Amino acid sequence: MTIAARPAFACLLATALLPVAGCASRDGFPSLAPRPIERMARADAPAEAETPSTADPALVQRIAAVERSAGAAAAAFADVADQAQTALARPGATVSGSDAWAAAQTRYSAAVAARGALQDAVDELDALRRERENGAAADIAAIEAAGKRIAPLDRAADARLSALAGRLAP
Repeated sequence: MTIAARPAFACLLATALLPVAGCASRDGFPSLAPRPIERMARADAPAEAETPSTADPALVQRIAAVERSAGAAAAAFADVADQAQTALARPGATVSGSDAWAAAQTRYSAAVAARGALQDAVDELDALRRERENGAAADIAAIEAAGKRIAPLDRAADARLSALAGRLAP
């Protein structure tokens, strides 16, 4: 290096090392410990509420009503689906445009409508689930248990309607 370049190099080196030298000193830097206001906020925070071991009695009553409704709807659907199946067993019921086919279509439509009442019960249980999604664990468990009891009724109705519809196809 030339003599003229040395002062510029020294100045550049000092400028580059100055921030690094500041890191070595601990004086003057803020502490990472919680500030007094942060400690107060933690002390004022409400304690975690204990999770009740039983579901809310009002919710249990609503769930029971939904289950009764689902059971009644499933029974009504089964009766109407039986009528549709009987209509489909008649001669000419699968011939598009025949009187027997029209009667089977009417019975099938009645079964679809009857299935709607069961779907309403499933939808009501889903609404309860959404209402309580951040609720107590016991409430959520009660809703989930009811869902497990109602789901087979719903699946059976779907399967029965699909089977009836398959026989109606021209």
